[in-house]
Amino acid sequence: MSTQEFPSQFGMGVIQTNAAGDCHIHFPTAPRQGTGPGDARADAGDPDVPLGSTDETGTAGDSGLDSTAGTSDSGGVGCIFAVIAVVIGLIWWVSSGSSAPATSSTAPSFPAKSDPWPAGATTAGILSPVTSWLANCAEEVRLSPVNCPQTAPASTDQVSGVQWTLHGNAGDGAVISYKQGKFWVFGHAVMTVTYNSGTQWDMDAFGYLATVSWNDGHPSVESPPQAVSTDSGPRVVKHDPRISMAEASALVTAGFKQCAALEATPLPAQCMSLGQSGDNATWTLVGNPVLNATESFDPSTGLVHVKGNFVLTDSYHVFLLGHQTDNLPGTYDAALSMDGTRATLVGITQD
Repeated sequence: MSTQEFPSQFGMGVIQTNAAGDCHIHFPTAPRQGTGPGDARADAGDPDVPLGSTDETGTAGDSGLDSTAGTSDSGGVGCIFAVIAVVIGLIWWVSSGSSAPATSSTAPSFPAKSDPWPAGATTAGILSPVTSWLANCAEEVRLSPVNCPQTAPASTDQVSGVQWTLHGNAGDGAVISYKQGKFWVFGHAVMTVTYNSGTQWDMDAFGYLATVSWNDGHPSVESPPQAVSTDSGPRVVKHDPRISMAEASALVTAGFKQCAALEATPLPAQCMSLGQSGDNATWTLVGNPVLNATESFDPSTGLVHVKGNFVLTDSYHVFLLGHQTDNLPGTYDAALSMDGTRATLVGITQD
């Protein structure tokens, strides 16, 4: 009699073939789910049985997987079918995830109810170390710095000249709760980044969660601001900077003119990434991009949005194809912020 082993979900199985060619397949036994003493509870929310513990009421039993295939009158044919069944079983075992399941980490939840604040604590005092930390994060020279909430995907492996900008007031509209002897701060912030000599650009609008220790009237950051979903905490409402339409129109028009002055095609992301690949580009802004434009305010981010129509022409050279000209009409969304006392154009994207 010949014997061959094969892996299964519960250990090593065995195929035994006798001289007549009959096959017997043996699977190792495993406890029935929910009945055996080795049954681990996967639900961490079960208050009676902790995660990884066993069910004390169950008894060990045959899982039904320790089985023997029936012998075949046709000799080796039965063995062939048995091997095919084993192969199919192995494919199922691998596809169903024979390895350990992936784990994910989640940020701590913002406390919904606050304890009474310590005497002398103020909103400005609690926010100050958090906003200072975020301002320092804007000085980082990496696209995804540790201990900072901002991140940007790299469009190339070669990244240099990373420069972040923090827009608006990151502490404006932030919600504070005092729990477990520390302050929890949940807010929203907007950062932009340029890199590779300004040819690459990205904007990151994120929620953040930080904790602050009171330290007898000397608040300091206990856990740095980490990026969280803007929907994972209480509603954040920022103040409208009330940028006039005249000032917003002037900023947007200047932005379009700056984009049209570039000799690159396609344009960088802050100029909507317009155009095909080519050399010696000449851009022309056609008409007035703020004619019939509208202005709105987003209280979640603190950004002012100007939306309107544009037409740009792109004249450029392509190797072997010669001179090319493209007419590119569309609609845009220009984001503006109040950075300190000055309104600035954050970027222009296609709407």
